[in-house]
Amino acid sequence: CIAPPSSIAVLPFVNMSDDPANEYFSDGISEELLNLLAKIPELRVTARTSSFSFKEKDVKIADIARELKVAHVLEGSVRKDGNRVRVTAQLIEAGSETHLWSETFDRTLEDIFAIQDEIAAEVVARLKVTLLGDVPKAEETEPEVYALYLQARHLGRRGTAGDWEQSNALYQQALAIDPNYATAWSGLAENYIRQTGWGLRPLDEGFTLARETANQALALNPVYAPAHANLGQITLTYDRDLEATARHLEHALALEPANPETLSVAADLVTILGRLDEA
Repeated sequence: CIAPPSSIAVLPFVNMSDDPANEYFSDGISEELLNLLAKIPELRVTARTSSFSFKEKDVKIADIARELKVAHVLEGSVRKDGNRVRVTAQLIEAGSETHLWSETFDRTLEDIFAIQDEIAAEVVARLKVTLLGDVPKAEETEPEVYALYLQARHLGRRGTAGDWEQSNALYQQALAIDPNYATAWSGLAENYIRQTGWGLRPLDEGFTLARETANQALALNPVYAPAHANLGQITLTYDRDLEATARHLEHALALEPANPETLSVAADLVTILGRLDEA
């Protein structure tokens, strides 16, 4: 099967910092770039779980691309030192392993969003993708808030009771500094959903908190797809209101057709509807 020319995988950027604990930051930047590119309907971007499965594995780019069925790969490294950050990004045409573009950004942490925007714009230009709209831009906040958010998401992904507690505390810390950061509200909602799903919070309390925080994210940013997906998960799992779930997912998919969280909830809905049809 020939990969479409506008297909790309974002591999986890390597942490080049002296401190191995900064890995949350390099992983986070890679995922933010992936999410930014996934908002472009004209691109086909591999989901995080697939591209991150090659983390720290010695596999040739051509083999990774073949397995992920993509024509291009974006890889790089991040070095964070105090308030300075160095991000190196390379866009590779997988078939020939040719470097289409490579650049190193030496900036302060304040510029981290501009770096992401520049990389996304460069990818679109090099892949010769014709967009119907503008290249999406990263949602900005204070560098300190952003670092707390990336750390919180990193811990939330590890999925143990202690990690979720720590992750919640970091999200709350971020929101104490910037209460208008919709992304962190949605992250908190996702944690509450997962904690409740694993029986770590009482059902009513967990889903009430999840709904409040997801709604708060949407009040701040009505076009934030993951928060619509959060509400889809809540209406599906807790309210058992399939109509409301379909409505939330429709919103989310219209905004970000390739968002993996939304697609996962949509798959659950399709499974349930399939079972109802069979019944």
